[in-house]
Amino acid sequence: MYKYSMLHLYNNWDTYITEDDFKYMSSNGLNAVRILVGWWIAYKGQTRTSPFVRGAGDCLKALDNALTWAKFTVFFEDMCRNTGMKVIIDLHAVEGSQNGNDHNGTRDGSQEWEDKYIDKTVEVIEFLAARLILCHALHAHVYVYHASHLICPRHYYSLYLDKFNGFSVQQNINFIYNQRGSDLTAVINFNGPLTFVGEWIAGWAINGASMQDYQRFAKAQLDVYGRATWMGILVL
Repeated sequence: MYKYSMLHLYNNWDTYITEDDFKYMSSNGLNAVRILVGWWIAYKGQTRTSPFVRGAGDCLKALDNALTWAKFTVFFEDMCRNTGMKVIIDLHAVEGSQNGNDHNGTRDGSQEWEDKYIDKTVEVIEFLAARLILCHALHAHVYVYHASHLICPRHYYSLYLDKFNGFSVQQNINFIYNQRGSDLTAVINFNGPLTFVGEWIAGWAINGASMQDYQRFAKAQLDVYGRATWMGILVL
């Protein structure tokens, strides 16, 4: 079982995102990527990554590849200046799990990130900092996602919730400008934390929408979310 699990992991690391993807993103104007990592990245080849597959720490090679691609992937601005992509490293899962979700370091919903895990979390942070300190592509660290108030992250979806099922195109657009705009305004404060709209998509619970409808919906989100310190886009 372990053998096949590792084969799947290595295949995913080698093929899911490649250097060509970085070139494509850069050539289309994206200037930064956010990369989520788990605490096990600091323990390459060790057995301490339970409950995850032993060897999960080998994903460090995939991160190194991404940083290299970002550093040397350039696009031309005004035909004269080369700009490498920036990378935001997000420690998205800590040992013990900070919130019990399956994408935050647990498989069974348990949430055990207590005092006994703090030193281990700091150990991972120090490992990443020491390894990445000379990386010119590195733009920011987001330590312990969903547990820090240094950066206030917001994720916005118009899917997955029943309240959106009956919305028309215009109602979806109005919701972005009104409710989402109000929500973002409430967390944007001159002396407050930096705001990061880390995930949003131009997807919704509408069938048969035209390309123009999608463009209007995406524009509404760009108008509103662009007021944050940073904004990203979730690529599905």
